[in-house]
Amino acid sequence: MTLVDGRTFKSTQETLLVPVPISEISSVYDSELIFNDATSDYSLSHSINISFTDPADNKNFYYWRFKSYKKKVYCLECPKGTIYRNSEW
Repeated sequence: MTLVDGRTFKSTQETLLVPVPISEISSVYDSELIFNDATSDYSLSHSINISFTDPADNKNFYYWRFKSYKKKVYCLECPKGTIYRNSEW
């Protein structure tokens, strides 16, 4: 592939394997799944499990990792008993 600026990228040929059907997907909440060294506390997490039956005659390997972060909102002071929810007073 040659980009507009003249840089060229090359790769070796790869053969795509036939997709393996997913038989089940599940998610389990685990408040102690990952320990965060920076905060010396556990990060709230979900363990996501994907099940499938892989043909035994195919030499292939699967590895999937995903992280998603959500900004935490803290109410340091709630004036006059107002409750802070959904980023609104």
